[in-house]
Amino acid sequence: MENKVQKFLKRGIILIVSSVFLLCASLYTTYYEKTNLSSVDSTVIAQTYFITNEVNTQLHALQNGEDVKDSKEKLMELSSLLASYGSSTASNSLSKDGQQLLNRYYVQLREFGTNLYSLKVEQLSDSDTIEAYVADINKIKETQKKVFTRFKINEQALKQKK
Repeated sequence: MENKVQKFLKRGIILIVSSVFLLCASLYTTYYEKTNLSSVDSTVIAQTYFITNEVNTQLHALQNGEDVKDSKEKLMELSSLLASYGSSTASNSLSKDGQQLLNRYYVQLREFGTNLYSLKVEQLSDSDTIEAYVADINKIKETQKKVFTRFKINEQALKQKK
């Protein structure tokens, strides 16, 4: 009888320890999914980082007198990419705050890309229009920095990949 009680206690302790271990693993997995980006979101953020930098460069080149027609083609291509990437939505596995931040970033990209794509050559020649778009890209960059901070993205590593 005493032998059976000891076996029962050993099995009970093993079961409890295993349950606690599995519970901890489950909680960590949930935490990890809520605080880390999915591979799709990571790719979109990395690509849009490079695209927004290139758009910024093109806009500054226009301010410095570069040919509008040459820049228009490049800006159309870049803005269509931004609008395309901006149509993404944040992964449902992220926390609500993370989803809201990422979706806000995506909306900014989509609206900026759509508006930039629709500009005519005459509008691109206007310095006030260019300044407004530079201000918009700076707002996107601010949101981008918040995304980088929130999801612990190393901007220096992205700069090196360029």
